[in-house]
Amino acid sequence: QHSEQALIAARQAGDDRLAVQVRATLGQAKAAAAQYGPALTLLDEAIAIKRAHRSGAGQAVGLAYSLATKGSVLGDRGQFTAALACFDEALEVVQGARHEVHASIHGLRAAVLLWQGRWEAARQSATDAFRIGEQVRSLFTLSMGRAAAAYARWMLDPQPKALQDLQHSTDWLPPRGITLFRSLNHGWLADGFASCGHHREARAHAAQALRRWREQDLIGGAMACRAMARVQAQEGDPARAERWLARAREIAACRESAHEQAVNTLCEAEIALDQQLDARAAALLDAALREFAAMGMSWHQERASRLLQRL
Repeated sequence: QHSEQALIAARQAGDDRLAVQVRATLGQAKAAAAQYGPALTLLDEAIAIKRAHRSGAGQAVGLAYSLATKGSVLGDRGQFTAALACFDEALEVVQGARHEVHASIHGLRAAVLLWQGRWEAARQSATDAFRIGEQVRSLFTLSMGRAAAAYARWMLDPQPKALQDLQHSTDWLPPRGITLFRSLNHGWLADGFASCGHHREARAHAAQALRRWREQDLIGGAMACRAMARVQAQEGDPARAERWLARAREIAACRESAHEQAVNTLCEAEIALDQQLDARAAALLDAALREFAAMGMSWHQERASRLLQRL
């Protein structure tokens, strides 16, 4: 809302340069709220103008962050190759001395790599994010990078220390009123706690992720809903499990998130398999395999293939 008011004011003042900056900021805000169509229009316009007027002297911080934001949007849509190309260009235009934007680029890149299931690459990017965040004294990028690295470690080797680090990193933000992308942290925690049978903790973080959903922070909601679907299935309540899956599908549709839709299908197949609904599980796994192959989600593809072999 503030960005839209600022854009009107910049136009009334005839300040074209400021209008470009505000359009980029508005695109970034819409991207964070998962309003991807308008976000990409605004970001592409700002990126084109910033590229055209780039002198080559100094670091193009605004261009870099716009490119990184576009990369996160493309990644959520499952366009991983194009997304990673945006991050590469973003890092190229801010070569040299460390700047807070370096941490933001690596942090967003880590989130996209986590969506694709490239855990080790995500861990490396997230580690770069929190180390740079520490150097430039940015609590947000430090804590988010540390949290993403912890979740990647959990997926590589599910040890309690990884979940503890993820919880600690998340706990740094609320006392300071920092809420941007916090649903991601709660989604990661809900998933981790559900996987190790800590249902009470999983429920608490799923509730936090849904609370952020009401504030238009959708980014971790589908993962939290899948975690609760697994919890309800394990507790013998398939009706509630289906309701949680329906919520996960709703959030994925709102975000136009191809990777979330595919992982929702995999989760539904896993629950069907546990309920010995073999025909349904097979159909769902076939669908998920095609989607994972198309997006280069190799880890998920291998998991679906192993489950299919159990039938």
